[in-house]
Amino acid sequence: MAETLFRQWFVEEAQDGWQTTTVGEVVSIKGGTTPSTKEPRYWDGNIYWSTPRDLSNHTAVFLFETERTITEEGLGQIGSGLMPIGTVLLSSRAPIGYLAIIEIPVAINQGYIGIVCDRGVSNYFMYLWCKSNMEEIKNAGNGSTFEEISKSSFKALEMRIANAERLSSFDGSVAPIFKKIQTNQIQILTLEKLRDTLLPKLKSGEVRVRYASEAA
Repeated sequence: MAETLFRQWFVEEAQDGWQTTTVGEVVSIKGGTTPSTKEPRYWDGNIYWSTPRDLSNHTAVFLFETERTITEEGLGQIGSGLMPIGTVLLSSRAPIGYLAIIEIPVAINQGYIGIVCDRGVSNYFMYLWCKSNMEEIKNAGNGSTFEEISKSSFKALEMRIANAERLSSFDGSVAPIFKKIQTNQIQILTLEKLRDTLLPKLKSGEVRVRYASEAA
């Protein structure tokens, strides 16, 4: 529904008077790195650290957890630091195109472009803009070994921006949709964790299900 609204508002109903600019003019672009894997003191801490692998089987919009974590020392090796909640993550290599909005502060590796929406457009808008323009994003990538789009190439992509009033109205229309997705994801994660906790106990007999006939 949100993608359909985006196409209607910003593609089908695009107006000639809208400002033509570049991605780098409307959002802040961040990169990441991988702390040395030879240094145990950098790893298995309490700070989320993400690679595109976290999104390889991720079909939802929001990212709530990561496979690996780092320590404060590990975070010190990453110049971009922690991405703030709400940042849009775009995988920039092998493959280009995984997308998510983070719901946790997270550090990222070099396989991402972090899109921090701090200059007038929302993360909902940028998430949908990336989805709508994914072919253009991929076409801007290059690489002899594997496909990759650099931060500078992504920043240079052209985009047309409506006025602030229309952007605000659009955000108001799609926010409830994203909030519903967010709520559903939280419920799914809660049920999955409950399942993972109970299933081994049920199999081992540590926990038993009492039926009405047994209770009687």
